Amino acid sequence: MADKTLRHPDLKPSHPGELLRDIVIPATGKTKVDIARMLGISRQSLYDILSEKQGVTPAIAVRLGKMFGDGPEVWLRMQNACDIWELSRNLKKDLAKIPRLTAA
Repeated sequence: MADKTLRHPDLKPSHPGELLRDIVIPATGKTKVDIARMLGISRQSLYDILSEKQGVTPAIAVRLGKMFGDGPEVWLRMQNACDIWELSRNLKKDLAKIPRLTAA
C-alpha cells in the first residue's frame, strides 16, 4: 500500500530551511556563521537554505544529519516533499496530458 500523507494537497510542505531557521539553529544557541563553519559549507549556502532559495542537497543532508544526530533522511524527505509539491503545481498542465496506464 502506498504511503498516504495526511497533509492537504494545497498546503505546501515545510522547507527544511524553515525548520533550521525557526527552530533548530535557535535551539543550539550558535550563530548561523558558526553553524555554516561547523558544517563545512559557505555562509551563503546556509543563508540560501534558510531563506528557502536553495534546497538541501544530499551532501548537505549528510552534514546536517551528522550535526543534529537525526541522519540525512529526515532532511532529504523534507526537501523531496517540497520539490515534488512545487513540480506538481508547475507541471500541472503537462501532467494532465499524460495518460494513466494500467497493466493488461
